[in-house]
Amino acid sequence: MNAAALLGSGLAFSALGIALVMAVPDRAQLVVLIESAGANQVVVPVGLWIAVGLWLASVKYLAPSLDLRSLARGASAAIMLHVLCLLAQFASRLQDPPAFSHPAYWYYTRLFCAAVLAAATWWSFASVRTWRMPAVQPALLDAPVVVGTVVFAVALARYDSPLSVAGLAAGVLAAMASQRAMVVMLVRTCLRAVHRDERLFVAAVFLLALGLRLLYLQRILSDPGFLETGADGPVYDELAWSLAQGRDIRASFTDRFPLLLLGYVWWVSVVYRIVGHSYFLLCATQALIGSVACVLLYGVARRLFGILVARLAMVFTAISFPLLFAAAAIGHQAIDVCLTLFVIWLTLRALDLERPSLWHWAGIGLALGAAIAVRETVVFLLAFIVAWLPWAFAQRRWRAAGGAIAATLLGVAVMVGPLAVPKVATSENRTALRAHLDRLYRGEFDINPLRTGLVGPVADPIRAGRQLFADPLLVIGTLVRAYARNLGLQFFTQPYGGFDLVFLLKGTEYFYGLWFYVYAATVGGAVLAWRRIRAGDPSSAGLVLVAGVIAARTLPHLVLESNARHRAPIEPFLILLAASGVVGLVVTAWRPAARV
Repeated sequence: MNAAALLGSGLAFSALGIALVMAVPDRAQLVVLIESAGANQVVVPVGLWIAVGLWLASVKYLAPSLDLRSLARGASAAIMLHVLCLLAQFASRLQDPPAFSHPAYWYYTRLFCAAVLAAATWWSFASVRTWRMPAVQPALLDAPVVVGTVVFAVALARYDSPLSVAGLAAGVLAAMASQRAMVVMLVRTCLRAVHRDERLFVAAVFLLALGLRLLYLQRILSDPGFLETGADGPVYDELAWSLAQGRDIRASFTDRFPLLLLGYVWWVSVVYRIVGHSYFLLCATQALIGSVACVLLYGVARRLFGILVARLAMVFTAISFPLLFAAAAIGHQAIDVCLTLFVIWLTLRALDLERPSLWHWAGIGLALGAAIAVRETVVFLLAFIVAWLPWAFAQRRWRAAGGAIAATLLGVAVMVGPLAVPKVATSENRTALRAHLDRLYRGEFDINPLRTGLVGPVADPIRAGRQLFADPLLVIGTLVRAYARNLGLQFFTQPYGGFDLVFLLKGTEYFYGLWFYVYAATVGGAVLAWRRIRAGDPSSAGLVLVAGVIAARTLPHLVLESNARHRAPIEPFLILLAASGVVGLVVTAWRPAARV
């Protein structure tokens, strides 16, 4: 193999990639706009990845013996080049501290950029060092990372030269230290200690999650309008405080929203009765619950995907801004996330037992009932679990799934019955409920409703059926457009906040570019899970359960009302799939490969 030709192809791709990302981005990417407030774009770098495909094809032509692992390494290098170029574009914003809503965010961003430059510099030195070996290694495919490091260093030096110098110096020192056997041994010993002690890792990330949530809560409280942090904050606060003082929920609210069981409001009222009308203590409690959710996710991920995916997923769940926001705002998302994870964790625990008792299934039912009381659409998850249980029992070669289903439903009834029965106790209540479901179906609560011309099928199914048969194109076309918009609103918008610990300033090229790779990693993780299920993996039942959670918590919001906050309860599971995709790529790319 001609090493010079292989290196030259990497450098040529790097030059083309830099031009596509930094010089003519508008001509090399597809931008999908979603009708929403806040960050509402999906940016697909089509041109860059066409270039990546051509480069990897040329690599395979120049070195036919390179296997899939080496090509995966090349794809990883292309991703790193793209991210470094996006950060190079972002560097100019470091000269504008007022663009950051708080000085701490500006200082954090500077530290983040310096750390990325240091890591990229260390990586580049380690890679270039192998290029001088007699046998050419796949490390030549790291050439885009080296070029991207130079581009980022130059851009950072232009706008913040001390930061660039600090990042480069740290990277060089790290590269020099990695050559010393004693330092390498010390680092390996520390990593092994952390790897072996799961409790230490879980406790550390739990404290990180709790600390970040409390810090963000303090940031929220510094705004005089902190009560309006969540869309439902003022209303839920008013209703909960009314219950805490012994008064009923006002009729004007229940008349407008007859479907809501208001389990979250009742829970908040209990907190208010105990600690008083304190936003801080309420949300501090929610911060603790959100941190517990990270631990539950680790348990789910550890069982289904292994320790590497579990640790990565737990860390990103701890620092996920949508989950930080959910904990700091008055809204059902604050405990919906934890309850959903608790249900899945309990269900997976049942599969691990020799023969779970009916009491265990009843406990799962109670947890599901609490989740339904908080968010009524969890009933779709209940329906999925009821349908999933016979198949899961067959996978475990158990019998009598009917007993488990009955115990689960009994637990749900015990928890939900007192709240749900009054909703359907009278004909007036049932009529109001049907009318409300039709309003949701027609999208009357949407900002720009698309379905108001449709007839509601719940209150008047005959008339709705006549409309469908009379003008099927109108009905089906309207629903498809509305459901597509609801899907975009739920999964591809970021309406809250202006800063993120990983994505930095919202709305920047770096922000949108990094989100593309998050979406790609999530899809990749889903594909890997699907392949495991089809191959009869021992964890197939659990993997199907995770897929069912995502589908069951998505479907009702496609049909009814949809918003980014409705993604919160499945955010940990999406992070889990993304972590699986990332680990899959990294493991594939950096397994020992044959020399060429």
